Amino acid sequence: MNVKSLREGLGGIGLSSDELASLDAALRPLDDMTMEQFCSQLAKIKVPKRKSVPTPDGSLVSKYLEELKGSRGEFGAFTAVLDRVRADRTVKAREAILLAQAFLGDQREYKSKPLALKAIATRQFNDERLASRKGKVSGIF
Repeated sequence: MNVKSLREGLGGIGLSSDELASLDAALRPLDDMTMEQFCSQLAKIKVPKRKSVPTPDGSLVSKYLEELKGSRGEFGAFTAVLDRVRADRTVKAREAILLAQAFLGDQREYKSKPLALKAIATRQFNDERLASRKGKVSGIF
């Protein structure tokens, strides 16, 4: 068996016409090779390895989470902590996403570090506004 017979047999395997045409064009120059030669040529091809995604720094996330929770009632202190997180280059997108998920108590996937930190700031702003309204309303009754 050679590559030409393999190429001719590919017609009935359910590939779309574009895929089949591409595969046919790629295999046509190899028609005279035997299957053993073809397989040995395939074995020589080096497939690039995927880059591994670094694991997020859990201690960094827990450190900033504690600081955010500790300064939750004080707007200035909370903003200062959030600014430090923004400026910290060791906090990558994955750490910021984990921080937002832990702080907000949800499992929403944020696409970037700025979006995750914006969600934290928005929650803090809404909490501050709610507390302010409660204080104003409680004085009425």
